[in-house]
Amino acid sequence: MIPVLSFLSALVLTSLTARYMRSIGRLGKDLHKPYEVYLPESCGIGFIIPYMVFLFYIHEFYFLATVVFISLIGIYDDFRGISHKQKVILCFLAGIPLIFSVQDTTIDFISFKLNLSYAYYLIVPLGITAASNATNILAGFNGEAVGSGIIASTALSVSMAVMGRDYSILLPFIASMMGFLILNMYPSKVFPGDVGTLTMGSIIAGVAVLYKMEFIAAVCLFPQILEFFLKLRIRFSGKSYGHTRIENGVLVPPPYPSLANFFTSHFRLNEKKLVLLIWTFSAVCGAFAVLLSFFY
Repeated sequence: MIPVLSFLSALVLTSLTARYMRSIGRLGKDLHKPYEVYLPESCGIGFIIPYMVFLFYIHEFYFLATVVFISLIGIYDDFRGISHKQKVILCFLAGIPLIFSVQDTTIDFISFKLNLSYAYYLIVPLGITAASNATNILAGFNGEAVGSGIIASTALSVSMAVMGRDYSILLPFIASMMGFLILNMYPSKVFPGDVGTLTMGSIIAGVAVLYKMEFIAAVCLFPQILEFFLKLRIRFSGKSYGHTRIENGVLVPPPYPSLANFFTSHFRLNEKKLVLLIWTFSAVCGAFAVLLSFFY
């Protein structure tokens, strides 16, 4: 019942948020269309709020604090804008409350466990920072970020089920994202904004910390992590190269490394096919994570 309520709540809240954002002129251009269209920004709050309510309901207050702080950073970035350095620092600080939920300082790498002792308390906010920024970076096309987030979260929940851990904490989140994706998939009617993409990564990382799924979660998020390191090579300055162009309905990538640019450099793709290809890559990584969970 809770996932159903989360799905419906996200769908309604996203619609209401989109209406409000449009009323205040908070619109962003959908760059990869052959026609000019502007869509409501920062609508990711529509699927984040239902999950916040769920975390409050199950008394995960430290985790909730981290999610709230990350979402506030995302909202501020959407409306005011902050540098990548500032975003990293703020996300690190936002991850600190989750430390108080830590009961086990080991990380399980399948064949061995590594006890990091007090260093683990530093790893937690670093993990929140890395995951938040990674999911924020794998974005830009209709449904790309949220669809990949759904796939990663689903793979993580299946892995948790295989390992006999309580995966129910992820089901409302997956349902909320699915409610949002109805309005965000091609052709999008809303954009998630940083409030959606940043917070999505913090939730996946937070669940990984709470349920000792750090390594499996990293495998689930491999496309996002890979995108992070590809963008790191150009110091996250992709905008200076210009956006992906459209020529005769086919995407033509700018000359810098990214997953989207790799696929569009090797295949003739429109936006819908590109996103499906990125989702497929995410699904392959998720399937591999599930396979690894059988060996724990």
